[in-house]
Amino acid sequence: MAPIWFALAPALAVLMTSYNGVHAQVIKDAERLFSNLMVDYNKMFRPVLNQSKPVVVSTWLDLVSIQDFNEVEEKISFTAILLLTWTDERLDWDPDKYGGINNINIDVSKIWAPQMMLLNNVLKIERLSEYWHTVSVNASGSCLYFIANVTFYPWDTQTCAFQFMPAKYEPRKIVMWPLKGNVDLNYYSPNGTWDLVNTSVTSEIYGYTVSFKIEVERKPQFAIVNVILPLLSCPR
Repeated sequence: MAPIWFALAPALAVLMTSYNGVHAQVIKDAERLFSNLMVDYNKMFRPVLNQSKPVVVSTWLDLVSIQDFNEVEEKISFTAILLLTWTDERLDWDPDKYGGINNINIDVSKIWAPQMMLLNNVLKIERLSEYWHTVSVNASGSCLYFIANVTFYPWDTQTCAFQFMPAKYEPRKIVMWPLKGNVDLNYYSPNGTWDLVNTSVTSEIYGYTVSFKIEVERKPQFAIVNVILPLLSCPR
């Protein structure tokens, strides 16, 4: 049974799509496949035939860039891509019966998908469910919040923890599992003010949450040029 890939960014959704020969000549096969998959499909139930078993949702985060870091407002703004993968045991088929089709795009509103929540380290909860009704869910440039520690400004290091958990289900119904031990940096563009020092990923609360930690360090030359030197040059 093929895993389902779902991304919080349309660009990645395109990259994750593979048609494998699906074109106008086999559109009828694709339509027939979709119709057959949707017969008696109910997205209200978790996608496991044995409902006493958990759904394993694997996830990882791909950091694209740090857009803004505001110590006064205690806010970081960044562009990232959250990817999830799981297996829907009701959505398998024999490709030979459908013109060799191996992959098909299905609007997420028509199938089961984990609705996610984001918790930051001050326990402010933000539901992401409103973004999860279409395949091309756009979360590029999302703002995630945490308390900034500016004690050692300008040579300070900030560790930002972003914790995701599924909504609506109690623990052990859905198991969140990180595919990698670090945040991906395949598309990362360096920031002019902050250096990316380290990243890590952990699964917590018996697999009910996944926490992505990003450690950034202020570039000392930025503060020297933009803060310290102007102060020293001021007339006394």
